[in-house]
Amino acid sequence: MKSIALFLMLIGVSIFAEAQVQVEAYGDIGENNVSEGAFIKSVFRAGYEYDQYRFMGGVQLDLYSSNPNLLSGRIISKTQCKYGNGSS
Repeated sequence: MKSIALFLMLIGVSIFAEAQVQVEAYGDIGENNVSEGAFIKSVFRAGYEYDQYRFMGGVQLDLYSSNPNLLSGRIISKTQCKYGNGSS
């Protein structure tokens, strides 16, 4: 529940920030020996990029699998992008 609240808060902050807002969604459908049959997963990430910094937060949902939990993963990341003149 905390992950979902953090994800929604990150989206809200991104809307009012003077930055590049980003929203991403991924899907994964397949079968493996751990899933006990087929699985369908989705990932939703949101964040923003300001100057040379990127902040992202996201959740992974098991839409169909042998896992009894809907929320199966979460991620929070911060990266710094250095563009430029050849110096690091």
